[in-house]
Amino acid sequence: EGSFLYTPDNVADLAQGWMQFAGGPCVFHSRGWERHGTWIAQDYFPAFPDDDATFRALSAAAQATGGLQFVFLSGYKWNLEYNKRKDGTFEYSQRNTFERTARPHCAVGRDGTIREVRASWLRGGANVTLCRGDKWSRDVIDRVVAQCLERGVRLVQMDQVVGGGGPACYSREHGHPRGAGLWLHDSLVEQLQGLLRRGHADKQPFGLSIEEPNELYLPYLSFYHARDHELFGWPAVAGGDHAPIFAYLYHEYGLGYSGWVSHGVGNSSLEKFPHAELISLARSFVYGKLPGVYDTRYDETQPRRAHEKMLQGYLRLLRGVGAPYLILGRTLRPPELAVDQITYSFTQYNRRTRQAQRLERSFPRLLHAAYRAPDGTLGVALANHTTAEVAATLTLPEGLLQKELVLHTGTGERQRLTPAGGKVEVRLPPTEVGLLLSRAE
Repeated sequence: EGSFLYTPDNVADLAQGWMQFAGGPCVFHSRGWERHGTWIAQDYFPAFPDDDATFRALSAAAQATGGLQFVFLSGYKWNLEYNKRKDGTFEYSQRNTFERTARPHCAVGRDGTIREVRASWLRGGANVTLCRGDKWSRDVIDRVVAQCLERGVRLVQMDQVVGGGGPACYSREHGHPRGAGLWLHDSLVEQLQGLLRRGHADKQPFGLSIEEPNELYLPYLSFYHARDHELFGWPAVAGGDHAPIFAYLYHEYGLGYSGWVSHGVGNSSLEKFPHAELISLARSFVYGKLPGVYDTRYDETQPRRAHEKMLQGYLRLLRGVGAPYLILGRTLRPPELAVDQITYSFTQYNRRTRQAQRLERSFPRLLHAAYRAPDGTLGVALANHTTAEVAATLTLPEGLLQKELVLHTGTGERQRLTPAGGKVEVRLPPTEVGLLLSRAE
């Protein structure tokens, strides 16, 4: 947004600091890297702010620490204008280029017009959508991904292709049946398969994602972006909450990541409601997702934020004993957990009413979920999102009955627990995560 936190001189320190904090390599998601502004497509390169210099340096720094750089592409969007000024002109306009090149390749409505959308992030500007059934449009995306790869970016998300969705098109010139139809799906599959072939052609790591999951596309994706850890905000209706239905059904078939924990309550002020980060991170953990945090840097000289202890424990378990369950495991029906509730208050801006609204939600003080690892063993993930120790009684699932149990905590401790009558009492310190396994595991 007109400034950049990193330069070629400091990105190596950024990567090294986060690797030390996380206990291993990290994925670095660049935001605001696009040449003309955030979410401005398709003229992305050379990247902001210094003609690719910082962009390439971050790719190199990430890879030097075992990590990768990750970018969002604005899917099939084509930006027309951005940031409308008081005099009616725009900071950026691509209409002339659009008329010369892209207009014939856009999705066309039933009435023959091309829909212009004035999304809030375009600040008075507008974009249109290229037709994915048109080869010219797919070639545009293919060239952009090639440009990313050439700059060392190995992870790419087709953003704004929400769940694989896209507009119907009534053009007679694109080579697909008019209107909606199976061609929408087939065209996206063809695009994703082509991108995977391109990304893997040099035998280097490559990953492809879309915004919000869809089981139809799991065979063609490396991972997916989801918001089920969030408390409020899109795609839930105003004041609504999210449920991890997709993760519950398809956990062992697709790697999900939570983007981003620091956006856990939509437009709410996280400085005012620090518990939002904690419960969002706790939900991400028990849902078996890779965590995404929206922090600029990890700096030992700065005060630790409320969620950092939980995040470190989360990563320690995910990289270690928790991987077969939280990454590769199948989600099971959660066993009964007897635990007190806690009520949090939030303030959220309602875009429909344009008013701030006060929201209250009650949650179990200890969140939990059960997983079966590929070897058949069971584990129960637990997360204490509160600032006090929590005790709870867990009714053990069949796979953990009659066994000595060990609670592996995020700090690396192992608590030996003895079941009684098919139940076991568990205790977790403040902002701590844990994984309950049989002693043999």
